[in-house]
Formats: sequence, C-alpha cells, structure tokens
Amino acid sequence: MMNKGIQGLRWSLCRVVAVLTAVSSCAMAVELNVRDFGALADSGEDACPAFQRAFAAAKKQNGAVTLRVPAGVYDFFPDKAHRRKCFTSNSTESNSDGTKTVALDLQGIDHLTIEGAGAKLMMRGKMTMLVAEQCENLKIRGVEFDFKRPTMSEMTAVEKGEDYWLAEVHEDSWYRIEGRQLIWVGEGWETRHNMVQHYDHSSETTWRAGDPTSGASAIVDLGGRKLRFEMKSEKNGLKHVVLGRTYQLRNTRRDAVGMWIHRCKDVAFEDVTVRAMHGFGILGQFSENISFGRLVVAPDPNRGRTNASSADITHFSGCKGTIRISDSVLTHAHDDALNVHGTYLRVLSKEGSKRVKVRFMHAQSWGFQPFYPGDEVQYIHRDSMLPIGASKVKKVQRLNDRELILTMDREVPDEVQLGKDTLENLTWTPEVVLEGCDIRGIPTRGILLSTPKPIRIEGNRFFRTKMSAVLVACDAGSWFESGGVKDLTIKGNLFDECGEPVIRIHPENRKHAGPVHRGIKVLENMFVMRGKRALQAKSTEGIELRGNRFWMRGPLPKEVKQMISLHNSAGLKLEQNRIEDGRKEVPTWMPERKRHVPSRSIELK
Repeated sequence: MMNKGIQGLRWSLCRVVAVLTAVSSCAMAVELNVRDFGALADSGEDACPAFQRAFAAAKKQNGAVTLRVPAGVYDFFPDKAHRRKCFTSNSTESNSDGTKTVALDLQGIDHLTIEGAGAKLMMRGKMTMLVAEQCENLKIRGVEFDFKRPTMSEMTAVEKGEDYWLAEVHEDSWYRIEGRQLIWVGEGWETRHNMVQHYDHSSETTWRAGDPTSGASAIVDLGGRKLRFEMKSEKNGLKHVVLGRTYQLRNTRRDAVGMWIHRCKDVAFEDVTVRAMHGFGILGQFSENISFGRLVVAPDPNRGRTNASSADITHFSGCKGTIRISDSVLTHAHDDALNVHGTYLRVLSKEGSKRVKVRFMHAQSWGFQPFYPGDEVQYIHRDSMLPIGASKVKKVQRLNDRELILTMDREVPDEVQLGKDTLENLTWTPEVVLEGCDIRGIPTRGILLSTPKPIRIEGNRFFRTKMSAVLVACDAGSWFESGGVKDLTIKGNLFDECGEPVIRIHPENRKHAGPVHRGIKVLENMFVMRGKRALQAKSTEGIELRGNRFWMRGPLPKEVKQMISLHNSAGLKLEQNRIEDGRKEVPTWMPERKRHVPSRSIELK
C-alpha cells in the first residue's frame, strides 16, 4: 500500500511539473503589435521606422514572439530603410558593392511569427522587400507585398497603321518623353528599358521578343496615357506590334531582390501574396529548411498588370535540409518559377598539397561565403562534369570578394586541372518538394533542378511554359550552377502545352565520360502536347517512364519511344504509357492528389 501511495504521489508531481512547464512556456510567449510602435495603416506614412522598432523589441525577448500586423496598407519608403551589403547569389552586379535597400530587415531574430491578417506591405521605390539573415524558426503569415510603382512598365497596343502605332500605358507605369526616347519614371528612380517581354492575353503566354519602340522617329503623348510611336518601316519595332498585346519593359540591372533568406534555419511562409518584385525574386541562400504554403505570386487582377517578377520567382542557392513549395501559384515572371542549385568555384591554383585557391566565376554570383569548415566538397572536371575526388574543408581564408584559399583534410588530387576544373559544396545541397502548384505565364523553363538530394515534383500544373517545363542542367562554364541529380521523381503532374522537350535533362558537359545525372522517374503524368518531344536526355543513366498519358494535339506518333531523344544515355525503361488523340476532346484528367489554391489566387483555366 505504501509503494502504491508513493507511486501515486510521483504521478501527481509529474502532472504538476507538466502544468507548471506549460504555464511557464505560455508566460514566455510574447505578443506584439506594430501599431504600438507607431505603424499606422492606410496613413501613407513611412512604416520603416515603426517596423524596425518592433523588430528590435522582438529580438530582445527570450522566447517566442508573435508580431501582429493589423489589416490595411503600410507604406515603406527608401529614405529610412536599412541599407547594407547583401551579396545575393545570381543577382549582385559585378560593378556594385552589394548594397541593398531593405524594407523589412530581420537580423538574428529567433522564434518570430509575423501575423498579417491580410495586411498589405507597399514598397515606395526600389527596395528589397524583406531580408531574413541568421534567423531560426521564422514564420511569416497572411501578408501581401506590392509596389506602388512597380519597376516593370507595361503598355498595350491599341492601334496600328502603316507607319505608326498607338500604345495605352498602364496607370501604374509612369513615364516622360525625352526626344525620341521613352523614359520610365518611378519613386526616386528613372530608367530606359533594355528588355522587352510580350504577353498574349488570350493564350496567357509570355515570351522574350523584340522591342516595339525600337526605331521610333518620334513619340507623341496624346494624353490619357496614350502614346503615338511614329515608325519609318516594318523593319523597325513596328513588326513586333500586335493589337491587344501587352509589352512588359524593364531594365535588366539587378540592384535588388524580392526577398533574401540567408544563413537561416526553419523558415516558413504561409498564405503570403506577392504582386510585384524588383530586380529578382525570392532568394534562399545557405539556409536550412525553407517552406512555402499557399504562396501566391501573381499580379493583382484588380490592377490589370501582367507581371509579378523581373526574373525568377523563387531561387535557392547553396541551401540544405528541405525546400518545400506546396499549394502555391507561381506565375507571370520574366524567368523561371523555381531554380535550385549550388555554385561551382573554379580551382585556380594549389597553395600547398592540401590548399587550393578558388574563385567565383559568374559576374552576378560573388561576395558570399560558399564554404564553411567541416563542409564536404568535391572536385568536378569541367569538360565531363564528373567528380574527381572529395575532401572536407578545414579552414577558409577569404582573400577578397571573389577569391578564397581553402585548406582541406586531404591532398588535392593530381587529376585536378588548375584554371579549368571546379569545386562544389556537397554539404549545402537540399531535398526539394514541389507539390500542388500552378505554374504559368513563364517565358523560360518552368523549373530548374540541380541537387544530388531527393527531388519530388508531384501534382502540379505547368501551363504553356515557353521552354521546357522541367530542366535538369548544371554547368561549369556559364552560370556555374552545380548539382548532379541522383533521385528525381516527377509524378502526377499536368504538362499543358508546354515548350518541348517538355522534360529536358541537359548537363552542359563538353565531352561524355559517364552519366552526369541518374535516377529520373516520370510517373503517371498527363502530357498535353502540340509536338512530339516529351523528353530529351544527355549523359543520363536510369530513366523510367511509367503510367503516363500523352494527349496529342497534332499527329500521333506510333509509340512513346518516338517522343524520347537520348544522347549518351542508358537504362531507359518504358511501361504502361498511353498515346491518345487529343485533337477533338479536352482532357478532364487532373492529378489524383488534388490541391486547393487560395481563393485570392488567379482562376485556374
């Protein structure tokens, strides 16, 4: 009886301790409101100082913090925003010092949740909307990002004659005329465009093409945001003019990104909407575990714009853990919807038996730290794109923004060709999950994938991407984007009239000495095709196509094998694939794993 009494007392004490622990945890949880730090919605006042004060208060707390942002519009101006160096991968110009203007600057804040309740964060000038650096357990929910004056200018052709055409400029695109030049004007900036993308409303497609303003002998402002371009002949920009077509015009200089997540861990975006981004998209860099749930990147349908990003929509460079994008809308960009890769650095010289000097090679990727002590790395032969040998980094010595000396745990292989071969970081390579997403309005590839960790692309819709819907690349001679793929599953997706080949496995090796990529599974997808090129592969081993349906808009091939092109590749396995005549019927098939995009997203057609 005594033992039973003691045992009961112990259980009671355990319950008391559990309750006290829960109470203590609740007591440590802090709730803040940006309104209490001076942020006034719908006031037109600069919200930067108030949000900075709120972030500083959150950083001082010991436990979890929820920062509430009441509904309304908050304006962020560059004048009082933070300006600091951010060496962003693929987006730092070679003639810059890496300085970015940052609206929401989160540095070293852990266990923070930003709860938006539908708040709109309006950028007023050229800005990076958000930077999260050295943060852990960060959640951002229920906010919308936009620009009062997006740096993407838009105009639509409304009339065309033999020697002129008329454009109606979007009301969010401000301008002035200087002689025969159209100058785009913003809040604190102005520029001439050097990139034009065409957008066709009826087909919902966009592509890079010629400048309709090129060669104008005069530009006349007719009032009411209508411009008349006097053209001498069809040989100039007039040949690019199609009535009803919208032209997206920008300067290609990358002096900002949409958002930057750097050296963070466990970052989650939920129910976030992005209507415009300047310079680049959402960039995750040397971070672990980044997720997006119900992300919508699309122009505001109430504003009538046709673009939401000046480059990629999402981009991940040198990350690890898991990159996950679920139930999201990734649309209307000037480049890919998703790009995942590492960075090859060229091996310049040996500085000892175990020491090498390496260098960033691409003009827009430099300045950041690409290796850390303890990282596993491997040497890659430039021509074959195959590994030469592996090591672990013991010491990193930064010489300047582009060159480093690395001390390894073993000798540098004799096979490494100095000034030619490269080094990649294997530790900072992520798993990737893209599921239940709608990808459209993309002028290039839908997604680019370069990582040796498992990749799962499931239950997505790729709609009329201008180039291949899926590209597996990696190269050591142009963008220097690393990552040989070993385990890629593409399952239950709808590829709807995408550029062909719809799936392209194309490492940029100069000679074949063995497979660069392997383990490609294409399972139970629907391909709606106008041509006959479903898949193309180079230097790849182990490709399986099983249970796919090919809905042909044009002539029917006799067998699936005719839709596959292989070069220096082996191990092709074809099972239970079907070719169907799609010239009369419209397919009703959709992935079994049916996803629900947010009600605020654009309508799926």
